[in-house]
Amino acid sequence: MQKGFSHTLLSIFCFFPIILIGQITFFIDQLPLNTPVRDSIYLASSSNKWRADHPNYRFQKNADGNFELTIPQNNDNFEYKITRGDWKKVEANAGGWPIMNRKYSQNNGQEVHISVSAWEDLIDQKSLDSIYFTIASIPESTPKDASIYVVGNFNEWDPGHPRCEMKKNADNTFSIAIDVREDTLQYKFTRGSWETVEGKKSGRARANRTYIIKKGQSNIIKSEIKSWEDLNANPINPYTFVLLLAAFQGLLLILAINTLQNNNVSANRILSLLIFIISIALIARVSTYYRDIFTEMPKLHIIADYIFFLYAPLFLLYIQKLLRPHKELTYTWWLQLVPFLGHFLVYLPFWLMNNYDFRLGIVDYTFQNTFIITGGVALLFNTFYWFWCKSIINKYQKDAQNFQAHTPNTQFLNAVMSLKIIGILLWLMTYAFGAYAKWTDENLNHITDISTDAAWAIFAMTVYILGYYAMRQPELFKLPESEELHEPKPSTDQEEREKYKEWIEKVEFLMNAEQAFLNPKLTLPDLAEQLQTNVHTLSKVINEGFGKNFNDFVNSYRVEEFKRRVLIEPYKNQTFLAIALSVGFNSKTAFNRSFKKLTLTTPREYLKQQGPAEE
Repeated sequence: MQKGFSHTLLSIFCFFPIILIGQITFFIDQLPLNTPVRDSIYLASSSNKWRADHPNYRFQKNADGNFELTIPQNNDNFEYKITRGDWKKVEANAGGWPIMNRKYSQNNGQEVHISVSAWEDLIDQKSLDSIYFTIASIPESTPKDASIYVVGNFNEWDPGHPRCEMKKNADNTFSIAIDVREDTLQYKFTRGSWETVEGKKSGRARANRTYIIKKGQSNIIKSEIKSWEDLNANPINPYTFVLLLAAFQGLLLILAINTLQNNNVSANRILSLLIFIISIALIARVSTYYRDIFTEMPKLHIIADYIFFLYAPLFLLYIQKLLRPHKELTYTWWLQLVPFLGHFLVYLPFWLMNNYDFRLGIVDYTFQNTFIITGGVALLFNTFYWFWCKSIINKYQKDAQNFQAHTPNTQFLNAVMSLKIIGILLWLMTYAFGAYAKWTDENLNHITDISTDAAWAIFAMTVYILGYYAMRQPELFKLPESEELHEPKPSTDQEEREKYKEWIEKVEFLMNAEQAFLNPKLTLPDLAEQLQTNVHTLSKVINEGFGKNFNDFVNSYRVEEFKRRVLIEPYKNQTFLAIALSVGFNSKTAFNRSFKKLTLTTPREYLKQQGPAEE
């Protein structure tokens, strides 16, 4: 009895560590139909030193007729495969190719379900399709003694499988015939490892090649290798150089516009934030061209996309503060950032992924649908904002014509808007080509890549445009000296309306006798105050009495005064610009534009018509 008690106690203590450690149960849900009935099934793993027929790792049939195996959980992570007691009888994929080791981690739980597709020794060769791969050309940088392999979904993506080494032919082409079972092949070419995989012509990681197998027909795949990722020593090409230079110029531009005297603080702070975001997006975009950076920090790829829903609202806010510096923004403006927050939430799962899975998803276009949908929404979003911003700029220019004596310089805004609409059209072309490729099953990835790169290049030009104007016309980034424009309010004084003709005489006297037009800052409210009337009455007098808007009305006097002065002795040694500034114009551009509009000729041509004279 004592002996029996001791034996029971010993059994409990022997079993107790297993209870503490835990157990894992493996279930085989599916076996190949040609599996021999008398063969035993084993689990070979790193936990049993990869023994193919370990008796303690033999599957048993349960009451349902399925195979199961329970083992102690000695390790949180280990690798394994299924065999029939011999490594020659190991599991394979449907095409008969060896599969990669299966992996177990504690996240898999206490039950693991397995499906075995085929056995290496029992593949039906008649059911396979023969594919003939041939490479017509390889990069000049390829080492002369390099071996080239084809890797794909048919061989579990083993980049250097001995059966996948291609034969070098006498004409320096490479070829190999491989039997596969898949309906659609995904494949690439390597020099034996993932570090030596092929890339795009630019050197960037390329997506998997795809080929749909033609059943009962010859399947010959002809390819060209454009580059090797590890041998692309010069990722800086003209395209990436333009983007990088724009990014660094943007950072310098931020310093420049914020050190100007009489700084338009509100507008320039918004512009600085916008330029900073653009620069970061461009740097992130260029980083995808560097293999090492993309490998270590692949999620820089999606940082560039965040500009999609940030650029438009910030640019709108900028032009509002630039053109209407005294107008306060309402708290509802922040609602315009809701699309950006939604975009961030859509991309949040990407940030939670490990770098390897994310990098593989990018290269294999696994996330393509997400990017296509968010990009399409962003395209519509930016198009809507383009029309919104354009309407604000146009209204400002129209109001300025009616209320200011000089045309405000919004040329740089129009230049940025022109670039933006070109970028939007290229963006639209990318979707058009993509839709056409999907409809026709053609591979137009190279075209969509070109249109996408072109859109980013146009986007980068925004920084160059802003930098150009910051150097040539720094006054654009200063606080405007003129007061904010206001719409005229109708007068209710009927007697004043009856004196309409009298106002024409008063205006002519003020402009001819007192030369009010010489004031470069003259505005409609200023002139109305001098005439002791309201803005609406004066605007009506000028529009209907003289048939001009306020801007053309004042500039007509300035042009006439310029024409008078340019012909008299005291001004003959002065430049056109000096005389133009003396008669009230505030810039050379405004002078030339007004002179040509009102006289249908240039200042130089006009002077020649009057007889020989020096500028």
